[in-house]
Amino acid sequence: MPGNNLPAQLTSLIGREREIGELRQMLARSRLVTLTGAPGCGKTRLALAVATDAREAFPDGTFIVELGPLADSGLVPQTIATTFGVREGPDRPLMAALHEHLRLKLLLLVLDNCEHLLDACANFLEATLRACPTLSVLATSRELLEVNGELAFRVPSLTYPPEGTDHIYEYEAPRLFVDRAQLTLPAFKPTAEDWQAIGAICRHLDGIPLAVELAAAKVDVLSPVRILDHLSDRFRLLSGGRRRPGGRPQTLRAAIDWSYVLLAPAEQKLFRRLAVFGGSFTLEAAAAVATADEVGRADVLELVARLVKKSLVVAQSSDEQARYRLLETLSEYGREKLLAHGELSDVRNRHLQFFAEMAEAAFKEWRTEAHSSWLQRLVLDIENLRLALDWARSQDRSASVRLSGALAWFWWTSGRLLEGGKRLEESLQPPEGTDFDRARALDGACMIAYHHSDFLALETFAAEQVIVCERLGDRCGLASAMTALAEVALFKDHDAKAAEALLMKSLELSTTGGFLTQESEALTILGLIGFWRDDLESVPQPWERALRLSEQVSDVPQRIRMLADMTCLNLIRGRIIDAARSAAAALAAYRATPGHHSLEEMLLQCYAWLAVEAGDIERALQLEGASRASSRLSGYGEPPTWSRYWNPVLRKAMAAVPAEVVERALSEGVQLDIEQAFALAEALASPAPIADRRYVEIAGVKLTRRELEVAVMVAKGMSNRQIAARLVLTERTVEGHVENLLSKLHFHSRAAVAAWVVAQNELAVERPP
Repeated sequence: MPGNNLPAQLTSLIGREREIGELRQMLARSRLVTLTGAPGCGKTRLALAVATDAREAFPDGTFIVELGPLADSGLVPQTIATTFGVREGPDRPLMAALHEHLRLKLLLLVLDNCEHLLDACANFLEATLRACPTLSVLATSRELLEVNGELAFRVPSLTYPPEGTDHIYEYEAPRLFVDRAQLTLPAFKPTAEDWQAIGAICRHLDGIPLAVELAAAKVDVLSPVRILDHLSDRFRLLSGGRRRPGGRPQTLRAAIDWSYVLLAPAEQKLFRRLAVFGGSFTLEAAAAVATADEVGRADVLELVARLVKKSLVVAQSSDEQARYRLLETLSEYGREKLLAHGELSDVRNRHLQFFAEMAEAAFKEWRTEAHSSWLQRLVLDIENLRLALDWARSQDRSASVRLSGALAWFWWTSGRLLEGGKRLEESLQPPEGTDFDRARALDGACMIAYHHSDFLALETFAAEQVIVCERLGDRCGLASAMTALAEVALFKDHDAKAAEALLMKSLELSTTGGFLTQESEALTILGLIGFWRDDLESVPQPWERALRLSEQVSDVPQRIRMLADMTCLNLIRGRIIDAARSAAAALAAYRATPGHHSLEEMLLQCYAWLAVEAGDIERALQLEGASRASSRLSGYGEPPTWSRYWNPVLRKAMAAVPAEVVERALSEGVQLDIEQAFALAEALASPAPIADRRYVEIAGVKLTRRELEVAVMVAKGMSNRQIAARLVLTERTVEGHVENLLSKLHFHSRAAVAAWVVAQNELAVERPP
């Protein structure tokens, strides 16, 4: 008997070093290891690689039995016996003869493609492993054999690069593509553009080795960029592959067909209906979308579990609700089957209905403490929400308007202003849907346009919102529209008087109607008018009331916004201690209900200013870099009022350190994720802002170190502008420090402050440490 019958491989194995090592360890622990995985994932090739690598551990040989071509389950023992040259005799049954032959041999048997003969293979192995104590078996199957002692190994796809990476060759799937492409076209040498296309091809093909190999085989007629363009019809593109033993063609469609035909009718129906999901989905969603005909709601859990076992659905681990997904290639196959069975429209409509109901439930609670849990849930289902919006837009424009309005808050707070604005604008053109749905969608469009600083769009949306709300008699919506028009008057037309008049109308509607949220938002803009008039003393009153109203109605995002706004105001007025307190309160509120990405940029810049006040310029620039990254990812426009005050502070801070320090610190900040950025901010602010956490007491007067520093410079005859330049502060901040000095010292002039400093002898030369 030869030592093995393993076929020689004609191509190199790319990657899989880790998997081979793990499988060798599993074979040392169990005599039956089953490789499962999606169609085309490379189960057979990996099993052969393990068997070849393990030959020294099995001195009596390593053998493979290919069961794919076998249709009669009763022939499993005979097919295996034939591999070893064993025959039954007149007084010796075949199984007894085979067991006698294998009983004392230290041998590895590879059983390939067991999925269509599960019971026969399981029965054979139960008996044979008991009778042959030194036999080990490596099986490949789309699902487990469920034999006692069986260890399971799910064969993963090859690694492939995430979007945006430049190190494509470090991943297994792109290396496989290039290796197989060079077999087809030896002169193929990928350019930088080719590498990017190859990375995208591997992502779209889920790193499935068979699919990657078939795509690479087209490189003699199509460039990688063109191959990527044709992947929308991947099954037509990825045809014409090699033939497996037994005549079964090795194409992507054939590989998936092989799994699909082995499914029970109810499993086939569920599989193709699950193909409408984008990304992952929950069992609740699966039940809502797939229940029809022979598939009952109560059957879905069991059917999904079966599809997971058969390697057609992937179960994802999660701290919360269990989620599942189909590989992209399997999804496309399932959608083809849906279309062929005439089910696509019905299933897509059920998908739309489920996610529209989810969006409506989230809309009702987005301003509450439930905000973060809803945000997290919608982020997990963002691909499904996009698919639902696309389907509604193509099939039911009224549903498109309704769903777009329900999701406006999500696009805003999740930091997806560009996408949200585009989707809302598309849903509103041409004018369709009920007035109620349009009013809500227009309100959401106004919110996004304002935060994107697109005041032309804001004017258009707000003007239509006024018309629709007046027609509806919706005084609450009309109050919001008046506030939006006031924002246009202030920030686009720079007409504070017109803005104030519009806000008075909004406040009248809000107060008489008891619309506290709308009143709070109008008061917020009213406070901003004070900035434009350089009347900072008029700002606190409306903002403090806006904050109280947000707390009264438990409007979480508005409360965080007002705390951030109060921080800005305190910084601009030079009230650094108050600014540190309000910043800490804003950040605490943010952490209590995380996910308000729309407020992250301003919060980070507030802490950057606090760092400047503390003299920690590098930290300030790192926080500014983090805020820029947040803005760039989300598409938020620069706040038009805040920037007037923060930008001069930033410019002076940047001028105070070498250019290379500025560049490095900003770059470091850009690399921080939001949690790292806020940790950097908190390190400055805890237990209190550095600039204010130590005091000095002189002649019975308690001053902060910064106030003392300003007092010394006043005594030297420096103007507020000169002090601001020296300390890298705004003039308004210096004015605040001077006002504090006058108040604490009970003086009325700078000359009195200067005289007081001189009277303290050595004070004039003291500097804060």
